[in-house]
Amino acid sequence: MADTPSIGEYRVVGTLGSADSGEGGETLLARDAGGDQVVVWLAGAERDPADPEVLRFLVEAEALRRIPAVGIAQVLGTGFHDGRLYLVSEHVAGPSLERHVRERGPLHGDELHRLAIATVTALSVIHRSGAAHLRISAGTVLLAADGARLVGLRPAAAAGGPGTPADLFSWAATMVYAATGRYPAGGAPGHAPGGAASGRYPTGHAPGGAVEAAVPGDPAVLREPLRHVVAACLASAPGDRPTADEVLLRLVGQDTAQVAQALGAGAREPGAGADPGPGPGPGESPGGHRGTRRRTLVLAGAAVLGAGAVAAIVLTSFSGTSRQSGDPASGRAAPAASASPSGPPSAPTAVPSPQSVPPDTRNVELPGLGTELRENPADPVRLAGYMDATTATYVRDAAGTGFRKVDELYQPVQSPDGVWTAMISWSKFSDVETDHVRFVRRATGEEFDVEVGRKPLGVVAPVWSADSGRLLLTFFDFGGDDDKPTEQGFAIVNPATRTATEIKLGKGPDIGSFAWAPGGQEVARVAAPDPRSPETLHALWYSLSGQLTRRSAEEIGPAFTRGDWFSPSGGRFFAVCVGEPKSVCVYDARTGDRVAVVPSGTSADVAQPLAWFGEDHLIVMNPRGEGNRYQVVDFDGTVRRILADVPKGKLALDFMLDFAPVR
Repeated sequence: MADTPSIGEYRVVGTLGSADSGEGGETLLARDAGGDQVVVWLAGAERDPADPEVLRFLVEAEALRRIPAVGIAQVLGTGFHDGRLYLVSEHVAGPSLERHVRERGPLHGDELHRLAIATVTALSVIHRSGAAHLRISAGTVLLAADGARLVGLRPAAAAGGPGTPADLFSWAATMVYAATGRYPAGGAPGHAPGGAASGRYPTGHAPGGAVEAAVPGDPAVLREPLRHVVAACLASAPGDRPTADEVLLRLVGQDTAQVAQALGAGAREPGAGADPGPGPGPGESPGGHRGTRRRTLVLAGAAVLGAGAVAAIVLTSFSGTSRQSGDPASGRAAPAASASPSGPPSAPTAVPSPQSVPPDTRNVELPGLGTELRENPADPVRLAGYMDATTATYVRDAAGTGFRKVDELYQPVQSPDGVWTAMISWSKFSDVETDHVRFVRRATGEEFDVEVGRKPLGVVAPVWSADSGRLLLTFFDFGGDDDKPTEQGFAIVNPATRTATEIKLGKGPDIGSFAWAPGGQEVARVAAPDPRSPETLHALWYSLSGQLTRRSAEEIGPAFTRGDWFSPSGGRFFAVCVGEPKSVCVYDARTGDRVAVVPSGTSADVAQPLAWFGEDHLIVMNPRGEGNRYQVVDFDGTVRRILADVPKGKLALDFMLDFAPVR
């Protein structure tokens, strides 16, 4: 990698090897901006930036990034570098299970049992997040100082579903390897005879025989309950394999009748086995679901002690990701939108009419605006801050029950995790030559400024990254002429290091603020790719170094928002419709295809969408004679919630309301 010292913001410091499982590419050791070690997987094949597969990769990587970091090397980001996709994950120090067994011998007894519990716990978390691993082997299990970790997640796995049988098959074969030094009947991962690459046993052979062939005459090598669990997971029929949840409960001693039934169905012991290495199960695609035997475990009232408590925590704490869509009026959560390319985005969630006020809805006073906000604990977003017409800045108080005045002439925006409020000064260059962003730690009130931008370039449109680690800003030429091209660019500020990276793109028409693209390793905006046709707008994607990587195939209208025009999952974005300025068009972020045309019901000349309200609803502003109504609409344009009616002239700017995700 001598010719590629950096990939995105990551500085390459070494090579860890070529990618496994026949994927090609390279696995690299790198350091992030803060100096921490990370692992960068760089794809082997070059891609056309306009290839829909590129955007699909980035969207699916974003889904993987939201999987809780329990027993896995967490996915940190993704991007597109010199025509090649890359994925960044946490660096885990420690040997692979394969190397450990090769150099020190197989694992036995409690050591093997702990490995099985740790890895199937991680697998349970992955499955319950709506993904699948699909690459489990002794090479993708690392033995770190704090326990075993699964590594090697790839975006293609994001198409999986809960309880993917292929993962259980591969996990079981890997446990046999850990106990014996070989996969069942000696097969190598993905290359064993008898259809092992697809997890298929030859006709007439079943899993029990495979286990017996691997551990002949010595049940103590793979003792109960692990032996029985492994046999069940190696069932030839995917529908006969237990789920990761069921396996975990059995291993920690929660041997309910339901678990015993599930495991028993897959624990048959016919004759001789075959030669499988880890791989997807027979007849399955990466997104395959179990058949009629798929079930849900209910733990209500179960008395689970000791190691069993770990299972209870896993099964109840990680039932979904933090960026789910839902029923914004009733408070009933809905599954997160799938990043799978196998079908269109999910249908809009049904919600009651605005006249049917959800239970627990309360009115919150908005100081300086002379009105109240109607909010509900189940709302996917909530108002975090605003600036009134007197330029007083208000932010949500630390308790989250009301608002307090913090300053003047600052536009506030709260981080998704609720830790920070970032504030952009509206008093540009009055007595200084530089601009800045102010960070306030909400819990303590600690604050500091980071300089970014120099006269006449100031920063506007602050947008937080999904992980709350970076703030994206758009440069605006405050000394420019509206009728002439102005300087373009963006800045990324890291509050942890208190540093700013400024990217200048040259001169162009002043249209479109930047937003984080799915994955957090690209930014996007709506702008004119051809300066000779400033009226023709497209969605444009840029690398974090400012390189234009691709654009939407379809012409779109402007995205009138502070920057968050991508949906919570990253799978959609909105903009004003071309030729239908009173409507909002919703697009599939993977393909660029139009998903919906949303009548905004506005009385203005142009629709004014402000933010997403979950995955299937938008917050729009509807000007009225006495002021502005801020309301939630579905994709049919039906008003589902009225959030606030703000009297005319009370806000500094009508769109300056910061809605932040609820965590």
